[in-house]
Amino acid sequence: MRLHLRFISLFTSILFAIGMAKATTHEVILENGSISPFYLHVDIGDTVRWLNQSGQNRYITTYQGEFYSGIIQPGASWSRRMTVRGSHNYTDLYNSNLRATLDVATSTDPVWNELTSPEFNFGLQDVVFTDSLHGYCATGLGVYYTINGGDSWTLSRFTEGARSLQFLTPTLGWACGDDGYIHRTTDAGVTWENMYIAGELTRDIHFTDSLYGWACGWHGLRPRTTNGGASWTPAAHGHLFYFTSLDFLDRSNGWMCGNRGRIYMTTDGGANWAEQNSFSDYDSTFHSIDMWNAQLGVVVGTDGMIFRTTNGGEDWTQVSSGTNRELFKVQMVTENLVWVCGDSGYIARSVDGGVTWTQLETPCVSRISSLCFTSPGNGYFSTYAGRVFHYRNDEELPPPPIVPAEVARPADGNWFPIQNPQSYPNPFNPVANIEFTLTAASDVKLEVFDMLGRSVAVLANGALPEGRHVAAFNAANLASGMYFYQLTAGVQTETRKMLLQK
Repeated sequence: MRLHLRFISLFTSILFAIGMAKATTHEVILENGSISPFYLHVDIGDTVRWLNQSGQNRYITTYQGEFYSGIIQPGASWSRRMTVRGSHNYTDLYNSNLRATLDVATSTDPVWNELTSPEFNFGLQDVVFTDSLHGYCATGLGVYYTINGGDSWTLSRFTEGARSLQFLTPTLGWACGDDGYIHRTTDAGVTWENMYIAGELTRDIHFTDSLYGWACGWHGLRPRTTNGGASWTPAAHGHLFYFTSLDFLDRSNGWMCGNRGRIYMTTDGGANWAEQNSFSDYDSTFHSIDMWNAQLGVVVGTDGMIFRTTNGGEDWTQVSSGTNRELFKVQMVTENLVWVCGDSGYIARSVDGGVTWTQLETPCVSRISSLCFTSPGNGYFSTYAGRVFHYRNDEELPPPPIVPAEVARPADGNWFPIQNPQSYPNPFNPVANIEFTLTAASDVKLEVFDMLGRSVAVLANGALPEGRHVAAFNAANLASGMYFYQLTAGVQTETRKMLLQK
């Protein structure tokens, strides 16, 4: 598994790495007018040997000074064991026009980036990112927001602290927390308007659209709104139970959990709630519930408890989490991919819908209060120690969608005309050349997708003759990251990755 990480700020640091593979020595040839290969990927612990075959002195150095060779005389070599993870661009001081890239990563182990503001000196209750730029953290002082992916954070201060956040778009969101205050922002967290005071601690808030929303909290608190929060219908107080988390699929159907092992469901938009299952032998608290659809859902809580349902909550079955640590948040990223986080740096992942769980090594030991995934390979975690971590794994990002279509049989009977598709350079900035060979004239479509499966360019869409073809993809106006190009001819479809590094 190969991971490419974006180093987000001056505060970003590589925090964690384990399990080095067997070290390998790689050779780079320094010739007159070239460095070969100009791009090399190695693992932590590998050694790179630069061999001077140019007939003149050479001097290898990175732009940021991570390493430098000193003078390498003709016929001599210089070797270095790679211990600093990252993408290192380097040049020859004797010929600054010669440039190359050394990409140092591990092939199997996850790596984490820290997005930490120096002002985060207290616990973070919740974290939400709507895209790669816009993020929000709930704290005891209000809500911190970023509009540059974590390079910097700004505090929108509340008199009351914030406990939970939800954003439908990068600009439209709600926050709830201490003393029952519910706030709304329409400008990406810059300013917040108080919409309601429930009078009790509110623990969670959820909106299905810009109008319909619900909150829950202490003493049976569960107000609801049908006009975006302009007014709220309160629920009766006085319950001994308190509610911690809720999730709605639409304007009618929702679930809610809380202490004493209680799980409730509504089918009328929160006007009435029916207890689904009372775990009489579980006198503790469920902290988070997430429903993927009307049948499949997961709930987590104290003592490492994880329960899942496959029939809409009529039955809840306990599964083993492998821990007795308190679990605070669950998110079903897809029907199969589920993440949980909890006390003492605990993070676990399921790839079978919550049936089995694998604990991940993490870069912290403090309580992880919340998590938010914007796509299967892109997630964010907040801690009570005031830290935010960014997890990225390109191997878990979805490939671009493949749309089935009827294709007429080619006249020459050649169903698979594409040979040797490749892109170069890879990584690239900002232009990549996509090359392929057709063994027969074909109708060809060449399309480029981003990491979320969105089409960003169509480079070819029509008849092309037999032979070699090269298409240029210019990503000058696109963000750094992994892209996929999909080449279709006849019934043959080829998909490849290419990495944009700016």
